[in-house]
Amino acid sequence: MRITSANGTDLVGRNGDRPINLRGKPAEKPGETVMLSGQISWNPLEETQDGALVFDGALWPPDEIGLLRSLARCTVEKGVVTKIEGGADADTFRRWTESFDDPNMFRIAHWSLGFNPGVLAPTGRIVEDERVFGCVELGIGTEGAWIGGEPWVAAAHTDGSVLGPSICLDGVAIEENGRYVHPELVEICRELGVAGY
Repeated sequence: MRITSANGTDLVGRNGDRPINLRGKPAEKPGETVMLSGQISWNPLEETQDGALVFDGALWPPDEIGLLRSLARCTVEKGVVTKIEGGADADTFRRWTESFDDPNMFRIAHWSLGFNPGVLAPTGRIVEDERVFGCVELGIGTEGAWIGGEPWVAAAHTDGSVLGPSICLDGVAIEENGRYVHPELVEICRELGVAGY
């Protein structure tokens, strides 16, 4: 899989036999806590994840950053963020991540696709922001067993979004500049009533 964006993201990873997890489901009993729908998540084989990751939508924690005012550019090598550069938001993110003095805080925990047709722009509320229709969201830090592979614990977990991405899977375009282009996905967008499809 390759993800690119106009703001400089160019990230690759090989999925192998890792599971794809649907995030958000109907509650099965009263009082059950569930996540907002409109996201799938997985984590490619860590040693295959390389390139540039540029957060340009939102970045958790909200008290520190929330909606991005400047880009946060991350260099990823074998599934680990090795450099964070950019403006004031990138500086804040780097200081926050480094403050834990935990190398696992720099490990990519998951890749996610947002496709909730009711979430069209970031708000600063990360549970919504990671479901912006057409976005890519990556988590860094603790990785749970649900994602596949060997889980690990970090001092915390953070999520950030890339807006308007282009995605190729096995060389086939599935999304271009934030718009799904694969015929099967275009049909699903039409069935959902997403404007412009």
